[in-house]
Amino acid sequence: MAKIEKIEGLDFLQKNRLKDTDWMADAINKAMRQSGLAVQGEAVILAPINTGALRQSITTEVDTQPPFASWVAVGPTVNYGRFVEHGRKPGRMPPISALEPWVRTKLKARNPRAVAYIIARKIAAEGVEAQPFLFPAWFEAQPAVKRILMKLGRDLFMGWKKKTK
Repeated sequence: MAKIEKIEGLDFLQKNRLKDTDWMADAINKAMRQSGLAVQGEAVILAPINTGALRQSITTEVDTQPPFASWVAVGPTVNYGRFVEHGRKPGRMPPISALEPWVRTKLKARNPRAVAYIIARKIAAEGVEAQPFLFPAWFEAQPAVKRILMKLGRDLFMGWKKKTK
């Protein structure tokens, strides 16, 4: 195991260059939010539409823990979003109550609970095929995310240069 005794110049760096890092945190947080919003924009376009609830529920959440954002999460808030993205294997019935709004809206059935039960049984028997929208959104957004991160790198470099003068 290596042991570092002393790093030349670390005391100078800590005293003179890392005192005011708020500008770095602001730049990083902004870039993280912009990157998440780029992915969110693509996901909204690629998400399948039935009622529109899935698309409307896609949000971006950015880490708020100091010193700066270290992650960004993009995804739907509706509980069935993961089943749309990844599909569902046969074996278990989904909750009938989760299917009822769809049955009411799309099928306009007289007895939505009974129809939802029949659909749930079919899903339990056959599963549901995946309709990925988040993973493809990440790939579609990569050029925009790359531009955002390249700009972040330039901004940090220029800011660092100003701070060291």
